[in-house]
Amino acid sequence: MDLLTLLPNAIPLCSPHPVDIGWWGDTSTSFGVGVIIGHFWAVWHWAPGFRVGPGRAFNIEWAEAIAVELGLRMALHLGLIAAECSHDRLFLVHSDNAGIVAVTNKGRSHSAATNSILKHIFALQASNSIRIHMDWFSPHGSASLLPFARSPHGQVDIIVASALSFTIINPQFPQPSLSPSSKNLSLNASPFRPACHANERLFLWWGPNVPPPSTISHPIIEHLASLANRASLRDAASYSTGIRKFHLFCDIFSIPESHRLPASFELLHSFALWAVSDPSPEDPILSAPTATPFEPVSINVAHKYLSAVRAWHITQG
Repeated sequence: MDLLTLLPNAIPLCSPHPVDIGWWGDTSTSFGVGVIIGHFWAVWHWAPGFRVGPGRAFNIEWAEAIAVELGLRMALHLGLIAAECSHDRLFLVHSDNAGIVAVTNKGRSHSAATNSILKHIFALQASNSIRIHMDWFSPHGSASLLPFARSPHGQVDIIVASALSFTIINPQFPQPSLSPSSKNLSLNASPFRPACHANERLFLWWGPNVPPPSTISHPIIEHLASLANRASLRDAASYSTGIRKFHLFCDIFSIPESHRLPASFELLHSFALWAVSDPSPEDPILSAPTATPFEPVSINVAHKYLSAVRAWHITQG
């Protein structure tokens, strides 16, 4: 579709203030898509067998883009925004996903799957002479800023919008995985990483570099120091995934054991870049059959990974 044939002949010299019609959208990789616009709401469930998430052909950014497209189709179908508003009307869309806010406002993504949905969104805007602007909100912010939808039973001010016309079906031609998933990889055997329960990795995985003593050399004091470390890190199990992922990254890129503890800024920065990267299928280096394994996670999860590596460093002295 040629978007140029759909664009208006005139545009305003200055961007208008966006109109907030109470448009909110969110997605769940395990369930589907939910949209609220004013007093209307709708929910779509993923088709049986369809999977969304890191390491798959369709990731959370694609799912968030689907929420925007379905919300736009819902708003047009219900007449909440219409062509008579004219092209200078700008409508606000709220999302708690900073990634989809950025790519929708920018108009492009590194993901080919997301770009295909963005084309639908921009074609709908152009053909209906309207525009949307996305705004990020923190899900941990003030509760008064978030939409509140109650059950429609006994409520007269909430209308359930039919979602049957917009059911999400399993794509007929799913994209192949861009590269091997790190989920399928095992850590290299190492005497520094003995087999243990996940909540013990923080304490039992170590490195060849011996840190200077933090206490006097006495069995009782050393035991007290060990107890203090464990007490201060009672949520040790939550760090296990981040520590494992860090060592998996080091194995993939052949980082010597001596460089992992202590880890340099360059190494930690590289780990963070790898963790959040979602390679484009059009990238000849990252999408080659022999390319580096990727399992992209969100920036928030990458922060947790780095916190886990920091806790590991503190525990090991």
